[in-house]
Amino acid sequence: MDNLTIAICLSIGCAVPWLLALYTERGERRLLSDTLLATAGAAACAFAVSFASPTVRLVALVLAGPLFAVLTILAGDAARRMLR
Repeated sequence: MDNLTIAICLSIGCAVPWLLALYTERGERRLLSDTLLATAGAAACAFAVSFASPTVRLVALVLAGPLFAVLTILAGDAARRMLR
């Protein structure tokens, strides 16, 4: 991954959990785990679109990165509920 892709992944991985903490009932209890999961989701999105051209890759990462981040957070919540 190049530096710009890493910066976008970190930005998405930090912004999505903060927005979830501010505007939902999740609060700040799960902020750290949500940040880790969202960053992993954005990195997975970056890997998934890494085969496209550089311009398409950045646009796809900016558009689909938050979706991957939210889906990864939801998957982490489901795994946490199953392990209880």
